[in-house]
Amino acid sequence: MVQQIEWVERPVRLTEHRAGAHWCPRCHTVHWSPLPAEVVQGGLVGPRLTAHLAYLKGVCHASYRTLQKYTAEVLGVSLSSGQLAKVIGKVSAALAPPYEELRAALPAQSCLNVDETGHPEQGEHYWTWCFRAPYYTLFKIDPSRGSPVLRQMLGAEFAGVIGADYFSAYRKYMGECHVLVQFCLAHLIREVKYLTTLPDPATQKYDSPVTSVC
Repeated sequence: MVQQIEWVERPVRLTEHRAGAHWCPRCHTVHWSPLPAEVVQGGLVGPRLTAHLAYLKGVCHASYRTLQKYTAEVLGVSLSSGQLAKVIGKVSAALAPPYEELRAALPAQSCLNVDETGHPEQGEHYWTWCFRAPYYTLFKIDPSRGSPVLRQMLGAEFAGVIGADYFSAYRKYMGECHVLVQFCLAHLIREVKYLTTLPDPATQKYDSPVTSVC
């Protein structure tokens, strides 16, 4: 048996919805039949293509110009960058309620792995915070890399355990809010190995087996 995956000849379907017009001899007015609510709310781009474009934009990090070329050259559909921006904005608005639900559930998690990385955008510098819970991962983009972000997302009485590196924001949050933090063992091993490269014998003693185990 041999399986083969192939692209269909035309992966998109254009459907035209027309509302019927009716003349009323009593009020001398043309009345139009209403279109289905899901058609009106969906707009020009249907739900499946909307999800597909959002995946390319969000997960694959495609630019609007790339999406425009993709829809025109691969799908055979001409969409303006403004229309594509509306499509992505529609997805963002639809995801806002479930995002807030997951965010509200963060303080109740028993354990969280947290990290942050630089996020430059249009000449401004932001930080993308990653909160990894047992069953989901939540991201937050913020201009701050400090402990106030942890207070905002987890509160001052977080009862779980945070897994993180040695960055000062986690140490400050741990000290001020008495939160349990499991510091990354990979970072510990890296720092211990670094001590072996230092010329001072007294400093090198910190990498001894006894010190490392303690």
